[in-house]
Amino acid sequence: MIFSFSCVQRLYWLLNGTYSQVSKSRSLEHYGTSAQVMNIHGRFKIDEYLFPAKRSDFLLTHDRFEHPDYILKDHVTLYQVDEKEAIFVEAPEGHELWRSQYSAFFMNAQFRHALKIIILPIESFHRLAAQIGDPPIVTFLSNTARCGSTLLTHMFEHTDQVVAISEPSALNIVTKLTETKGAQVEKIVVSTVRLLCKPTKLKEAGYVLKLTAPGMTEQDKLAAMFPTASHLFMYRNPVKVAQSLYRLSEEMPMVKTIYYFGKGSASRFGMGLALMGMPCDEFKLKCNHYFTMGVTISLICQRKYLMFRESGLDIVAVRYEDIVKNPTAAMKVILRHCKFPEDGAEKCKRALEIDSQAGTPMSTEVIRRHATLNYEGPAKDESDLLCDKFNLPHLDQEYVAPYTITYKAE
Repeated sequence: MIFSFSCVQRLYWLLNGTYSQVSKSRSLEHYGTSAQVMNIHGRFKIDEYLFPAKRSDFLLTHDRFEHPDYILKDHVTLYQVDEKEAIFVEAPEGHELWRSQYSAFFMNAQFRHALKIIILPIESFHRLAAQIGDPPIVTFLSNTARCGSTLLTHMFEHTDQVVAISEPSALNIVTKLTETKGAQVEKIVVSTVRLLCKPTKLKEAGYVLKLTAPGMTEQDKLAAMFPTASHLFMYRNPVKVAQSLYRLSEEMPMVKTIYYFGKGSASRFGMGLALMGMPCDEFKLKCNHYFTMGVTISLICQRKYLMFRESGLDIVAVRYEDIVKNPTAAMKVILRHCKFPEDGAEKCKRALEIDSQAGTPMSTEVIRRHATLNYEGPAKDESDLLCDKFNLPHLDQEYVAPYTITYKAE
């Protein structure tokens, strides 16, 4: 249906002159009118949380052309980008979609609250990004999954001084750096970070970009492009991660599919990890238990963090257990490391008063409906073997990763 609609629309644009204007907008000679504003007549995604953002998520018709500065408004945000164009979402005025009140996840908030779509040719995108320049203070946050990283993102937001964006789909373009190793893709990544971190009326002290799993695997490349950026890795007791991931699989069909078909097969589980953006080629492992599948995901992320450290990347760890035990002290240390003002640390505790993923299939209320797998029997034996393979302590031992800045924070 969407394909048929697109074909008819292109023919209509050809007849009324819109197609000619779109073609001209790709040249910087027409930069001043290169932002194409589109009306939304429908939207559909199979999975609002795990499927990447795409132009085809929306049924669109042409409205008008604007100056690229149009997207600098606080209620216009970057949705997706590729080698040809950047796609922005316009929400109702006053809606700052990075804020957690709209959704725990940025892409989901954009999909649900979009009123219009703005298409910017890639050259206009780069020119506007160059006008903005690099963010003076930015932190890239990676994690093991199901470890409280959404909570930490909200804690940054509650300082009232930091723009904290939870898993922007547009930044997944960074994964193409490994595939292409091209200067063009690197330029797109730089422009993407710049437009995600555009100035807002908050007059923010800095920005936090919480990466998706694909983004985490390329954090060293982000460090090379943004040498003054800070890098955090968040983790949690792997038992809790594994238990939460299994409960999540009972609620989300895509995760359930990966678990169901990946159990007992290293190749199928590796394919599933690839879909989730994990570095599966390095660690294709056969897991005979749902519990150990979750443990594997946690250990892969921990090992990736250690590899970054060993390669010289200045990345430090923060632990969920430390943050909930003493949130003010932990946040003071984190804010200091990220070069953010520490006087917002006390305000961060407000984020602990609510479920950071409320209103999503990942909320505490929803997840608690499902059974908990335990670290015992054959699942424990297999987990212990996995820990030995990754050269990490067994799960019944307390583990504090090297350079965990929140450990014993006071």
